[in-house]
Amino acid sequence: MKHALTAAFTVAAALFASAPLASAQQAYPERPITVIVPEVPTVAEAGYPGYDAVGWGAIFVPNGIPQPIIDKLAATIAKVVARPEVKKQFEEQGTEPAASSQAEMAKILKDEYVRLGTLAKSLGLSVN
Repeated sequence: MKHALTAAFTVAAALFASAPLASAQQAYPERPITVIVPEVPTVAEAGYPGYDAVGWGAIFVPNGIPQPIIDKLAATIAKVVARPEVKKQFEEQGTEPAASSQAEMAKILKDEYVRLGTLAKSLGLSVN
């Protein structure tokens, strides 16, 4: 029987240190900048090119928020994420901190919607 586990890097790193694993891969299409477990290959390096299941997070605001407030919030977040001590905290959790514009986030969302929709259709999945 085969088992799969998806876990945050901080959780996975503890597992690598405490339990023998038959196989483990990082779910990045290419090697990430921040590597908590450098001995663990990416899925592509393990022989499965094209695999891309990287998690990401974003901050959204409700519709109707005035653009100047959104712009100020985005600028503040970008400044905070760029601070060395904040960047270090993200990296210690295996996360690559980044700030993006509204347009960049909209493109990410659109691209993910298309990519995952295509994948779902190819697998015969549908919403009931």
